[in-house]
Amino acid sequence: MPRKRFLLPGRFEQLRLFGRYYLRIVGSFFLLIILINGGLTRFFPEYEQGDLERLLRGTVGLVRAEYLRTKADDWPALSARLAREFGYPIRLNPEKLPLSARTGLIGREWAIDEGEVTAYLKLPHGQTVQIGPLREALVLSKQRLLSPEKTAELIATLLLCIAFGLVLYRWYREFWRDIVGLLATAEKYAAGEFAARPPPAETKLFSPLTRGLKRMAGRIETLMASRQAMSQALSHELRTPIARLRFGLEMYLDEDDATERERQQAGLIADLDELERLIETSLTWARIQRGDTRLARAPLAIAPWLAELVAPLERAAPDTTFTLTVGDGVIATVDPDQLGMALRNLVTNAVKYGGGTVAIGAERVGDAVRLSVEDDGPGIPEDARERVFEPFFRLDASRTKSRGGYGLGLALSRAVTRLHGGTLAVDTSPLGGARFWIVLPDAEPTDPDA
Repeated sequence: MPRKRFLLPGRFEQLRLFGRYYLRIVGSFFLLIILINGGLTRFFPEYEQGDLERLLRGTVGLVRAEYLRTKADDWPALSARLAREFGYPIRLNPEKLPLSARTGLIGREWAIDEGEVTAYLKLPHGQTVQIGPLREALVLSKQRLLSPEKTAELIATLLLCIAFGLVLYRWYREFWRDIVGLLATAEKYAAGEFAARPPPAETKLFSPLTRGLKRMAGRIETLMASRQAMSQALSHELRTPIARLRFGLEMYLDEDDATERERQQAGLIADLDELERLIETSLTWARIQRGDTRLARAPLAIAPWLAELVAPLERAAPDTTFTLTVGDGVIATVDPDQLGMALRNLVTNAVKYGGGTVAIGAERVGDAVRLSVEDDGPGIPEDARERVFEPFFRLDASRTKSRGGYGLGLALSRAVTRLHGGTLAVDTSPLGGARFWIVLPDAEPTDPDA
């Protein structure tokens, strides 16, 4: 069943998603305002009382001014006229003042009875004016949704929401572009396009993710290229020993002479050993490439370790002269087995392609330990000094086949060196051939993809 490809979101999806979350944010904002106002009114009555005083201050001032301009004898008629003009009761000298009004008028010109929403005004000669109750008038005022004040508040609120939305959308677009860029890159990776890289992030929030995705893609691309190269090289390398085994087995079965059969049997065993070495070397390389190899680092005295490492190689190559030069007290924190495999590959390579002299050295240079392997062979051309570390690369295919090897030794040596946080390079030796350098820092190795 074909995989359903995810479609990248377009402008409509961007606006739809923004609108949904924007409405949630604004709705939550208004709900919070309503809850806060309701809580203040319920638990802090003085909050509402302050609003009521501000609301009635102008009315009380106008009424007081009218009474002070009018003679005291005409106050009853004035009260009736003001009641008609204002549209709510205005009484002169009410029969009984509530307790809140009596206490509120002590030391003040006017007071409010909150229960009935009524104002009481103190006049000269000990008289009092009752303005209200105003509760019905306030209720009618609240029901006027399109009053000028509420219309202005509504327009101001809408303008504030629009301005807030524009600013929020400006930020949102940057995040959206980063998300779409990462999603598009992920889709390319899903299609096998590991050479793709995400666009630079516009926000600091996505910058670490973008860098991590680039490192991951580079790592996957390297692994895939290495895997493809290994698959092609292995398929090529396996053909020769398998063909020799098939041909040798046919000759062995057809041979009647016992001596010749023994020789054919020895050849078959040698071909099987070659296949085993090829498979083991390839598996070691694959483990290192997958990151499955863990180093057992420990302080190591280089001089005795090198002597022990070179001894069996000297016995295996009696026609080669080995020279070992190690500085005093050189110690490195390494994995002896893994580093030994890397150095053994370099020495074996020098024996194969050298002219009979191999020089091995070790010294401390600053905060690092430097190992060197030199030979007096033809050397390595300058334009091929990086390619020789590629897996299955042969500088001279015919000469390499005649002397054995699969083109993995130098690649393994560099991989192990990098596991230690070091470097491996090659240049020209004073002996005339190639000189390989391994530089190992004392510090712990870092991730090469970081």
